[in-house]
Amino acid sequence: MPDRFRVMSLKWVLLLLGFFLLAYGSVMGIEASMGVAPWHVLHIGITNHLAVSVGRASQIVGFVVLALAVMLGVRPSLATWLNMFMIGFIMDFVIAFGLVPRSTSLAVRALYLVLGMLIMNLGITTTICAGLGAGPRDSLMLGVTRRTGWRVGAMKSFLECSVVGVGFILGGPVGLGTLFNAAVTGPVVERYMVLLERIRRSVPFLSDVIKLPSSVRIGGITPTVTQQAAPGGNT
Repeated sequence: MPDRFRVMSLKWVLLLLGFFLLAYGSVMGIEASMGVAPWHVLHIGITNHLAVSVGRASQIVGFVVLALAVMLGVRPSLATWLNMFMIGFIMDFVIAFGLVPRSTSLAVRALYLVLGMLIMNLGITTTICAGLGAGPRDSLMLGVTRRTGWRVGAMKSFLECSVVGVGFILGGPVGLGTLFNAAVTGPVVERYMVLLERIRRSVPFLSDVIKLPSSVRIGGITPTVTQQAAPGGNT
């Protein structure tokens, strides 16, 4: 068995990689200019009714969502708090250094929309499967999934579409990219989880590093049966 230090080191590498992918994919979605991400519809909608910035609205929503997740039995961890604050810093870094070149080409923007969605959701999945703690919004998704028995993909899509609806009612902007992300994010995250589980089973030294969320339905996989909790893991 790998020693605890190596397992935890690889978990943190996976988590930080997930943070970068999530932030980079989010910036690609912004540069696509085809509609803000689903949760940002809600954040902007809130600013239409409260004297707060979009960033502050995002933090307020994050704390409320995390509180709901705690009520559903999900324990926040250091990784959860880092997720809340680091993603924004990494996005600023990507934008400041022009790591996603701007383009007025419709074809390039459409490519950004699709690739950004795939990269962002790969980042979301790796942060969850590092087993160190999911972000506030994904903690809520996992908590509700455990209570309802819904599949991860269906629950994530339901939550994304729900916040788009509420945000739209509050006056938040909705575009083609918004609807695209809300519809496909759930199934994509679930497929990524299935892929990571197959990698975990195939690569021995990753068997204790990758940890799918326990007690949730992901494709045909039952994580509580197929794997043990990794040291220090927490979802």
